[in-house]
Amino acid sequence: TADIHWDDSENTLFLGVTDEGLDLKWWGDTAGDFVLFDQSADLVYFEDIQLTMMDDTPLGFGDGASQAGDFTISSDGTALLIAEVAAAGKQVLIGVDDEGLDMKWYGATASSYMLWDASGDQLLLDAATIAMGDGDAILLGDTLGTGDFSISSTSAVLSIAQVAAGTGTISIGVDNKGIDISIFGETSGDLILFDQSDDRLIFEDIAATFMDDTPICFGDGASNAGDFTMLSDGTSLLIAEVVANGADIQIGVDG
Repeated sequence: TADIHWDDSENTLFLGVTDEGLDLKWWGDTAGDFVLFDQSADLVYFEDIQLTMMDDTPLGFGDGASQAGDFTISSDGTALLIAEVAAAGKQVLIGVDDEGLDMKWYGATASSYMLWDASGDQLLLDAATIAMGDGDAILLGDTLGTGDFSISSTSAVLSIAQVAAGTGTISIGVDNKGIDISIFGETSGDLILFDQSDDRLIFEDIAATFMDDTPICFGDGASNAGDFTMLSDGTSLLIAEVVANGADIQIGVDG
């Protein structure tokens, strides 16, 4: 027998009693389509049946107060909103640690997308752009939330900066596998080129200016100070030894 009764005090229709539920099945218009409440498994099954939540009608999750849930998913007709019922800094997790899921976001243009590839632990962008606002930064490094380095743009100035002053090194290329680097001037064809294959820094119609009392160093002297320096003090050009040891300055070669 099945226990089905109405309780006036709770204004509720009860189907079964606690710990002795009933399987309930609602059939659709198409053969084989149904909704089943399986009391033994404590599950609701939808077999080719669509569940539709109308605009501004939330689907709630969790044991929040007054059966409001902890999270809701709703649509306002233009946007899908996943929100906390009471702001408490909770998390939305996709996948679990060590068992992630691939996730793909498509753009308006065919074949434009962003893919989180769980197996490769990579975020891939295909024909898509990351746009950072003025003053916003990309943080790099192992310090969560701050990083070790930041890349940002403010007032049309791109800054690559240390988070903690005096720490870290920026490397371009690796030892024995360098990268050509070109820095262009205002005039077409004017540039500074570091030619990695030739181990040479080339100035093409670019002036290198060393201000007063700023030396150019030559040689392998201790602490990268060089053996000789050349500088201008504003009135004279001075060529000098870094450490006096009677070395010669030669102009031209014998013969």
